Amino acid sequence: MKDLCGSRREVFFESRTGKRKSINEDCYGEAFSAGNDLDFLFVSDGMGGHMAGEVASRMTCDALRAAFSDITFESEEMERLFIENAIIKADIEIAESADSSQRNRMGATLVLAALDFRSGKALVCNIGDSRCYFYGEGGLRQITKDHSVKQLLIDRGFAPEEIAIEMHRNAVTRAMGFLCTEKGRPRIDFYEVPFGRGDLFFLCSDGITSVLSNEELEGKLAEVKELSAEEICRALADMADAAGSDDDVTVAVARILEAEHEEAAKAEPGEATEPEKAAEPEKAAAPGEDTFEDVPDDIPAWE
Repeated sequence: MKDLCGSRREVFFESRTGKRKSINEDCYGEAFSAGNDLDFLFVSDGMGGHMAGEVASRMTCDALRAAFSDITFESEEMERLFIENAIIKADIEIAESADSSQRNRMGATLVLAALDFRSGKALVCNIGDSRCYFYGEGGLRQITKDHSVKQLLIDRGFAPEEIAIEMHRNAVTRAMGFLCTEKGRPRIDFYEVPFGRGDLFFLCSDGITSVLSNEELEGKLAEVKELSAEEICRALADMADAAGSDDDVTVAVARILEAEHEEAAKAEPGEATEPEKAAEPEKAAAPGEDTFEDVPDDIPAWE
């Protein structure tokens, strides 16, 4: 992949088909703004079974790549609004495709990080249970918060051991292809993350987090943080394989080599803001097919 951002960052993606699957339903992508000051990274995990999930994740990435390539923004507010509109447009396209092809359970997760090298800040958002992490001077931080039934029950006060893991382990409460079934404009959670030289962003599908805890991920990153982005990606994917993941595994790593306004960015490295810092969730359950089924009656399908 050609590095259009020059010496500012090093990026690599690694995606592997799950051991129990014949096709990889994960997808990933990257796009650059007109002045190459913004680098958009995104990972999508398809759901809905063979072919349907692969179609939904590919549609998500294709739509975002087309929307973000060579775009310019006059302000950070415009950037956020544009990202939100691009996600909603992609969501509608997936829903319409599902209706026309009778793939009525077709959907996908999404995690996106827009790295702004002018301000030294990243704008991060997610739909579903694909995640973004930040690794800096303070160690590993999970930036995004899962939109899943398990996380929702934990937020309601249930202890992890009280949750029927087999029932809820893969049910998500938000997904691409289903956002606009909500009343009114769908809500998209954004997080702002300052960054500086030497910091890492790590995006992944739940093929990683279903078998590895945040503590395990942090330990591995501490070992490999000085390696190349490619080597870090492969080390994390290998670790998931060794831990028994049989789901698709996709990892994106961005190492920051240079950023403008570096002193300001380093003031509070990795502090996720707006709407809030993501809570540290419990270790995810065993891997499996993401689903919208088995949601308790008192929990809305779309939060």
